[in-house]
Amino acid sequence: MQSPIEIPEECHQRDPRQVGRLVLFWSLWLLAILAIDGLLRTGGAAVAGGIALAIATGALVVAGIGFLGHDIAHGSVVAGERAMRAGAFFSLTAVLFVPYFLWVRWHNAFHHRYANTPRDSDRLLREEEIGAGLASYPVYRVTNLLGFSLQYVATRVWRTLYRAKGLADRKKRADVLSLLAIASLYVAAFVVLPAATFAVGVVLPVLVSLVVVSYYIQSNHFDRPQTAKPDPIRGSSDVSVPGFVDFFHSHFSRHTAHHVFPSVASRHYPWITERIRETFPDDYRCVPFLAAAWRNLVRPKIVRNGRFLVDRHGTVRHELT
Repeated sequence: MQSPIEIPEECHQRDPRQVGRLVLFWSLWLLAILAIDGLLRTGGAAVAGGIALAIATGALVVAGIGFLGHDIAHGSVVAGERAMRAGAFFSLTAVLFVPYFLWVRWHNAFHHRYANTPRDSDRLLREEEIGAGLASYPVYRVTNLLGFSLQYVATRVWRTLYRAKGLADRKKRADVLSLLAIASLYVAAFVVLPAATFAVGVVLPVLVSLVVVSYYIQSNHFDRPQTAKPDPIRGSSDVSVPGFVDFFHSHFSRHTAHHVFPSVASRHYPWITERIRETFPDDYRCVPFLAAAWRNLVRPKIVRNGRFLVDRHGTVRHELT
């Protein structure tokens, strides 16, 4: 698809400085674990401080690791499959539990190629898919809340692994090994750390990060109608967040710019967003993140005819515009 706007050639250059930010974020998480351990050992009111620190770490730092992995796997940070696989291992797989090759197929190929269309891997469930009596709807809502990465792994990864060729396929074998390696790192952390520190310093931040990433994804697309053909501007929404949040989340809030230029380094998203806003003032949309997250929490997750949200009883609750 031809780009609706033009950007300078330097915007297409990779940004290897993001590797340094990945190291920084991992360092911050490790420091947070040490601080949380100290607060939990102190006891009393300090325990609440430890839990608050864990939530903040998950929402900013651990989610930020996942968003950096998103950039790495799109090729905007380093070149070459080996380098991208290594970066994805310590980001996408480590905190979102999605291995590199599965991510490339699920996100880069299907989501970006068919964004907000019936073929999109990250879209609202169509009414005809939910089944008689909508028996699976509660499970669907829970997986939406806990994160699209877990939802996708739970519903697709094993089916993918056991299709044609199975583990004889090099990419599938590499994905399984990376998941096992990450699992071993979490087991090692469980063995080394006190149980309470592991639960609050490791598990809680990861769960919080999954929720944050999931609500970004839902806010970026679920408030726009599904279309027959991909339309990166009419099919995407930006969300407004404070500047320090954008720092940690690699400007993922500027999601329309990302869909117009998927392989461009994220530091250029704010500038590109302004060009999109000026060129397409009627089609561009940006809403406050918390407002978008709340709407996606309370609204139904079933879509009829691509534009009407219906509840589990088939009653129309909202029209997507």
